[in-house]
Amino acid sequence: ARSQSGFAAYRDHRFVDAESVADAILATLPTDPNGLYLKAICRRARQDPNGALLWIKQACDAAPGQLGFELAAAQILGDLKAYDAARSRFEALAEAFPEAIEPCLMRGLMERQANALDAARTAYEAALSRQPDHVEAHRGLAIVCENLRDWPAARRHADAVLAVEPGDAAALSARAGADLADQSPETARHLIE
Repeated sequence: ARSQSGFAAYRDHRFVDAESVADAILATLPTDPNGLYLKAICRRARQDPNGALLWIKQACDAAPGQLGFELAAAQILGDLKAYDAARSRFEALAEAFPEAIEPCLMRGLMERQANALDAARTAYEAALSRQPDHVEAHRGLAIVCENLRDWPAARRHADAVLAVEPGDAAALSARAGADLADQSPETARHLIE
C-alpha cells in the first residue's frame, strides 16, 4: 500500500518524491520487490542507469518472473548500451509472455536508439503480429520505414496512425516523406504545415 503513493508520484514525474517513498519502504523492508522496483525506475528517470541496474537486479531476484521488472531490466541494459544483454532479455520475455506486446515495443524503441533499424522493424512487426491495430507499433514502423526509405510501408503505417491520431507528428512526417517520394510536394507541404 505504501508503494502506491510512490508510483503515483512517479507517474506524475515527481521522481524525487517517488524515490523518497522507495527509500522509506526499503529502510524497513530492504527486500520489498515493489520498493526495489520503484527505486530502480526512479534512478533510471533521474539519469543514473548504473544505479538503476543495481536496484532492478535486486527486484528481479526478489520477485522472479515479473514482466514489469524484467522489462525495466532490459530497458536499463539498453540505456547502458549493453545491447546484446538487453536483446537476450527482450527475447526471453517475448517467449515467456507470448500475449504481451510490451517486450516487442520496447525492443523496437531500443533498436531505434541503437540505430539498428532492421532489428527495430522486426520488433515492431512482432508487436503487430500480437495486436494488429496497435497504434504505437504502427508509429514505430512509420518512423523506421521513413528512415529506411521504404515509402510504401511508411505510408501504410503512417495512415494507420493518422486514422486514429490525425495530428501525430511522427506519422505526418512519414506520410509527408512518402508523398515527396511519390512526387506530390503540395500534399507533403500541407502535411508538414
